[in-house]
Amino acid sequence: MKSVVRFHFPQVVFEKQQKKLFNPVLKKRFKNRPEERVRLKWVEYLLHETDWNRNRISFESPVTVRQSESILRADLILYSEDLKPNILIECKSDKVVLTGKAGEQIARYNSDLKAPYLILSNGVVDLNYEISDKEAKETTHLFPTEPRPFDRDAIYWSKRGFCGLIKSDKNQEFLPKFLNQFWDDATHSDIRYLAFQAVHINLPIDQYYRIFQVNSDTKLAISTVGQGRSESYLVAVLNQKGVNRAILYLNLNKLFENRTDTVLKVTENGEEIGDMKTDISGYFTGDEESNTTDFSTDLMKLF
Repeated sequence: MKSVVRFHFPQVVFEKQQKKLFNPVLKKRFKNRPEERVRLKWVEYLLHETDWNRNRISFESPVTVRQSESILRADLILYSEDLKPNILIECKSDKVVLTGKAGEQIARYNSDLKAPYLILSNGVVDLNYEISDKEAKETTHLFPTEPRPFDRDAIYWSKRGFCGLIKSDKNQEFLPKFLNQFWDDATHSDIRYLAFQAVHINLPIDQYYRIFQVNSDTKLAISTVGQGRSESYLVAVLNQKGVNRAILYLNLNKLFENRTDTVLKVTENGEEIGDMKTDISGYFTGDEESNTTDFSTDLMKLF
């Protein structure tokens, strides 16, 4: 089944233009690794959409595997109110296809814990199991199916590296509305974390992107970056036949100020061209009632 954490994102901090992950329960920073991102997506989900108490969330708890007497570390253990292991969650990279072999690993972890429920997750797909008569049987939702509403305002998105907090009424008002719509579950496009070495702005552009299939040969990856007192940028990467052909940077602060120098386009040859060929400001101000597919179509006109 599709993962319940798909539309949650880990909190981040920047150190010398390097992105690190912030654990809001442990109050610690961690390296930006795929499995850690998935684990913190689960933390975000638990804290925002469930009533699970943060004091009953355990990280990398040592587990003894009795067959070999080796010590392993479980990614997440959720404890019941009487402090007994209730749900064991094993997190994999979103690039890992969940298989029976991965399921065997989480079963080994649970041989000592004896949690009644197991979850194997790569942040895209969840495999849920209930332990019954010493057998793991697939089950459906282990958490409330109706999400608990919470406010994704500018501070929320800034803490997750999607926008800056420069004092601007338009920036604080329009960007959260756009991001809430852009990352809505109804949008039919893939979600992937993409890492890029090339940086042409003062922020790393490693981020979660929505991937739009333009045609059989062309894909467009779209996201936004920013945090704290930084400016906010929309980033779009044009990929044709598996090769990134161009990256588009749109300075959203300048866009809200109706400035003309808002676009920076960098081709695979290194050329830098700025040209606002079509007006897309309406998507951010709410003047246009269009979905994200329309937005990606209009964004293609800037390449």
